[in-house]
Amino acid sequence: MKKLSLIIFSALAMVACNQTAVNDGIQYLPFQESQKSGWGLIGTDGQVLVSDDYKQMPTVVMHNRYFAKNKDGKWELYGVENQPRQIGTDEYTQVGAFVAEVAPVVEEGKSVEFIDTEGNVAFTLDRVDGKQVSTCTNFSDGVAVFRAGKYCGAINTRGEVIIDPRYIEILPANEGKMLALDRKYEKNLRQGEIDDINYTIIATDGKELGTISTRRFKIASRSFVSGALVVTDESGNGTVRTGLINEKGDWIVKPTDKIKSVKAIRNNTFIFSDGDAYGVMNFEGDQVIRPRYANLIYADQGELLFAKDDKEKAEYKLIDMQEKQVGRDQFSNVLPFIGSKAIVQESADNWILIDEKGEDQRLKQDIYSISASAKGDEVLVSEYVDYESVISALRLTKDGFLDMTLSMDAEHIANTVWTIEAAGELGGEKIAADASRFAGKSEVDGHFIVNGIRISLSSNFDESMAVGVGGGAQFSKITPNQIGLQIPAVGMLRGKSGVMARDIISRVQAFGQTVQSNQNAAIVKVGEAAYFVANSGTGVYVVYGLLDVNQIDISQYQSIVDKAAAPVKRYETEQVFDIIESTIEDVYSIGGAFADSLESLGEKYSD
Repeated sequence: MKKLSLIIFSALAMVACNQTAVNDGIQYLPFQESQKSGWGLIGTDGQVLVSDDYKQMPTVVMHNRYFAKNKDGKWELYGVENQPRQIGTDEYTQVGAFVAEVAPVVEEGKSVEFIDTEGNVAFTLDRVDGKQVSTCTNFSDGVAVFRAGKYCGAINTRGEVIIDPRYIEILPANEGKMLALDRKYEKNLRQGEIDDINYTIIATDGKELGTISTRRFKIASRSFVSGALVVTDESGNGTVRTGLINEKGDWIVKPTDKIKSVKAIRNNTFIFSDGDAYGVMNFEGDQVIRPRYANLIYADQGELLFAKDDKEKAEYKLIDMQEKQVGRDQFSNVLPFIGSKAIVQESADNWILIDEKGEDQRLKQDIYSISASAKGDEVLVSEYVDYESVISALRLTKDGFLDMTLSMDAEHIANTVWTIEAAGELGGEKIAADASRFAGKSEVDGHFIVNGIRISLSSNFDESMAVGVGGGAQFSKITPNQIGLQIPAVGMLRGKSGVMARDIISRVQAFGQTVQSNQNAAIVKVGEAAYFVANSGTGVYVVYGLLDVNQIDISQYQSIVDKAAAPVKRYETEQVFDIIESTIEDVYSIGGAFADSLESLGEKYSD
């Protein structure tokens, strides 16, 4: 087989959530007096707690507690019983606001912890069922969702595991229940068969309440609100229609062509779009407000809404359910009511308070910018990485890794990768690969998780791995030229790819002769083959194969600096739930699914 140059392989706007209940606990909001000023905190009554004290935006104040960043960019805990005071001396790289009486935090190099209002560690979320916890959300309805290994589980505010990690995804709790997708449907997702699966309804005490099938419709909202869940189906002509069901799967409002989407639900009414404009309908299917507005936002839990008449103009007015304007003014932007006051933007550089009559509660303080959604990180990522454990799991040897060698034929390589891919982790039940899936292909790849770190696996061949025979196919009697791993610096490994690369380099250097090396990369000759290991700043590449070591230039990696990925969002992918992003005006939207949960499902084993 000829030697090759190195190949680097490549590795739900329907919102029906009830966020107002969470925001009712806000006591102070971060604000700026001017574009160039620092940040302070202002109460929902208009009283200023601190002004221009922080260079970066602090969190909102809940349970008399908030977090603010120091000059080094680390979060510190503060209390506000009488006046702002720092609590303790701990510094955190990630925090979640005190939505409950405990809040999630991460200290540098540590697992996710939950602290009480005095800054004491109430409990640590490091391992569940022997598997490392990689991420955890803040609380919603008294429940926080975590990921241990591949799967999601949930804890209560005492740190007790109320749902074992056995679900592909768990959506946020509301009204005492949440939606989850059981791991038994993993095969369905891999094969793209998502039209006949059941979502599990789970109570916040962990009890399963029932299931909802997707045979009739797709789930289109993240939680039950007023006992209703938004779903969609398609009419005979392919038009998407939207309706509401209860937890038993019975119709509250049947899908109709008049309802193209549902934006939000409050007190047995919902804001809907007919495709052109927004209106309001009740659970009896009657139009309370006909769809004629460019946008509608529930202003409170009662009878008030912010309405925009013109798509081209950023002007909102406060109206009641009879469409009577409440107050005389219009506003360029709005935040729904927190308690008895709403914060609205009067002009480009000034926000004011209004009451439920729409009357201006003039503030003594200028407000240029203000936020009700500054609750810290949506998802906290463990920063504890057991490098030795991860590297040991890769089973690096002088002949290859993960029991894969260059002497294995295409069938055995495919079987190994498919076994790892199907389990999503090491040690799964052995699977025989289908030769027909590799006819005309010269590469096989998969993914798996080790200690919360997602790793891509690949193997390359000079020729097609399989050829057609009669009506079927059979594997070719060829061996690979390369096998490789890609370890992206995301999640627990973000900003840490250099450490991982150096530990792997140290391991493989014991196998042979180091041909080239610097602080971020190395080439190690092992007999006729060679290892290439490099830190790209955004991940680590490990390639073992018949490499032309004289053609590989590692100088480009000499000055690489680890790049910390963007913070993990609570929800980023929506391949199972039929949810899309909400409109930009909806300041309380919470986005799509865990960063690494369903990202590749449905694409695996694809042609």
